[in-house]
Amino acid sequence: DAAVDRYDCRGARPMSTAAEPAVPVPPATAGRAPARAWTAFTTVLTWAVFLQAVTAGRIVTGDDWARDVHRTAAGLLFIAAVVGGLVALVRLRDRAGGRRLGLMLVAMGVGLFVQHGLGTAAADGEDTLWIHIPLGVALVALMMRLDMFTRRLGGPA
Repeated sequence: DAAVDRYDCRGARPMSTAAEPAVPVPPATAGRAPARAWTAFTTVLTWAVFLQAVTAGRIVTGDDWARDVHRTAAGLLFIAAVVGGLVALVRLRDRAGGRRLGLMLVAMGVGLFVQHGLGTAAADGEDTLWIHIPLGVALVALMMRLDMFTRRLGGPA
C-alpha cells in the first residue's frame, strides 16, 4: 500500500497520508427544521381549538359578537386541520411518524367538522349542546395529544 502510517505530533494516533474523501456533515438542526414547523402549526391549532371554549363562554354570557367569531373560527379550524393533514401526508411521507401525523390531522378535521355541524344545529334550535360541549372538551384533549406527538416527529425514515 502506498499510504504510509504516521503518528500525530503527540504520538497518540496513527495518521494516514492517503487522501480520503471528506464526508459532508449536515448541521444538526437541518433535519429538525420541518419538525419545528409542524410543531408550531399544531401548537397554534391546539390553542385555537382551546380558545373556542373562550368564545363559547362569551356566547353563554350574552356577547353577540362571540357567536360570529365562534362559528367563523370553527370553519377555519376545520379547513386548517384537513389541509394541514393532507400537506403532512404528502410532505412527511418519508419521515418517521409523518403519515400518522397527517392522518391524525385529517381525523381532527373530521371531528371539527362534526363539531361545527352540532354547533350549527344547536344555534338553529336543535337539542345538540349535550354532545357539542363534551365533544369540544374531547377535541381539545385530542389536539393536545396530537401536539405532543408532533414534538416527537422523527427524522427521515
